[in-house]
Amino acid sequence: MLGESIYVYDKTSATRNATKARIELRESLRRRHLALGINGKKNHVYVRNFERAVTMSRTPTLQARAALWSQVIYHNLVPRLLDKRSHRPTVEDFTQGWREFFELAKATGATRCVVYGTDWRKVDALWQLLEPGQRLHKKRFPIIGRSRPSALSIQLGDRQLDMLFIGHPSNRFSWKEWGAFMRTQGMTFATQETPLAKVQALHAESHD
Repeated sequence: MLGESIYVYDKTSATRNATKARIELRESLRRRHLALGINGKKNHVYVRNFERAVTMSRTPTLQARAALWSQVIYHNLVPRLLDKRSHRPTVEDFTQGWREFFELAKATGATRCVVYGTDWRKVDALWQLLEPGQRLHKKRFPIIGRSRPSALSIQLGDRQLDMLFIGHPSNRFSWKEWGAFMRTQGMTFATQETPLAKVQALHAESHD
């Protein structure tokens, strides 16, 4: 799963520096999704909406949430921290982010990726980085809500990586529509078979 940007909203230098230091920790994203996804400490819209789309349920069970977040790798595309929600990544941000993403995808052997956000500059920056032989497939779909999804298949090393760009779950996101669309594109997740002991262990870890 590929998010887009991280914002630092703190107004004072001291709190901004502390927030940046926390975000830059190696375990930051993992801890964040343990806390928000499995423990549900805060009702973050983008987390809840994606869970609903995957499970096609308004109130996914703890077991389903644990199954989802323990089987995916979550990464943010833009390597630069942004100061305000009104700020948008530049094409250079996207390009640098895709270079780093390629290395991560190769290292982990990824074959599928759901991408948050449908900004065409982001899609185009990816396409422009690829050699012609790496560009296997690209398709745009009819608009859902206010976003137009697209699907790309690319060759990374000896593996094909299938990517689905969906509307960002934090903004005007109909989980029923996007969940149905993801299913039509084969982007499904096993969400009902997490053993209770594993759920309890993950839940406890998210409180650490």
